[in-house]
Amino acid sequence: MKNGATMAYRRFKQKIKEYRSRSGMSQSELAMAIGVAPPVISQYEKGSRRPSKIILVQLRESLALEDDEFIELVYLASGTPYYGKAV
Repeated sequence: MKNGATMAYRRFKQKIKEYRSRSGMSQSELAMAIGVAPPVISQYEKGSRRPSKIILVQLRESLALEDDEFIELVYLASGTPYYGKAV
């Protein structure tokens, strides 16, 4: 795995936890909201599993992510470093 991808995955797991915490949801509540088993959310937050595109959309809706937050999450989940909004 390339360094950029490793950093992207690390940042992805941090962002998932950050957004979930900000929303005030437990792992179980988020899992129920997006239709997965609670251990799946833990796996996302530990970096041992990445969500499908459909799950990313469900995360966006359940966590009420802004457009730029969602775009960042999509990039990071794919292993692509995200450098912020285009200027």
